[in-house]
Amino acid sequence: GTIEQKLSDLYKLAMDSVRREKDGTAPVMGMLKRMENAKTIQQLFDIQLELAQYGGAGFFRAGLGADEKNATQNILNVNQGGITLGQKEYYLDNDEATAKIREAYKQHIVRMFQLFGFSKGTATKKMRNIMKVETALAKVSKSRTELRDPIANYNKMTLQEFDGKYPHLQLEKLMNAMGIESKYIQEMVVGQPDFMAGADIVVAKLIPATYRDYMEWRQIQGAASYLSEEVAQANFEFFGKVMSGRQENYPRWKRATNQVEGVMGEALGRISVKKY
Repeated sequence: GTIEQKLSDLYKLAMDSVRREKDGTAPVMGMLKRMENAKTIQQLFDIQLELAQYGGAGFFRAGLGADEKNATQNILNVNQGGITLGQKEYYLDNDEATAKIREAYKQHIVRMFQLFGFSKGTATKKMRNIMKVETALAKVSKSRTELRDPIANYNKMTLQEFDGKYPHLQLEKLMNAMGIESKYIQEMVVGQPDFMAGADIVVAKLIPATYRDYMEWRQIQGAASYLSEEVAQANFEFFGKVMSGRQENYPRWKRATNQVEGVMGEALGRISVKKY
């Protein structure tokens, strides 16, 4: 039960290639099947609430952090998100290099869904639904340059005001599901109100099939680097080679170290500080 024991167990799990190859995509398939069987927006949202504690709010980003205008306290920060490629230009610009990346991303989505047992036809339909949602979110996102303006990206509002303006985002339920009590989010800083307004419209117009495919894609993305070598390599082919220009993936020990750092970085840091 010690921190050292947890770090050791986690690193050994990350290094256990035999187990990962044996498990394949099985660790994720149970959740994907539940999503496939969900028929309504409400059923899918209930699953999203279950998953919130493991990683985010879905169509936007939210978490507690320092109040940039009052460093003595933390506050809920709500910001744009929901697009896998990070920058809006990847979805909207039409120069040759960007268009090439966008096409490679579409092919990557199809390939990944096929690795999780879907036919090429079904995977292609899912890709179109995912691109529809992510492109709509990209259209209302601020550019990286606009995100550098600290004044424009600091908009304080109450929870009541947020719910009144963006009712379909259901912020309070998502934060509660993440383990944050309502009393801590009565006031917040909204980074990009125009994005939230646009995202609210996107969510309001969702049909179950589109919502399901978008949720499934986020589940696959979150798990890809933890699964079999085939899945991890396919993920690297796009995010490593196409997006970052790297020719080969890191060796397993380095990936395992990065995963420990990502999951228990603060605990690892504490031991490092104590030792050095």
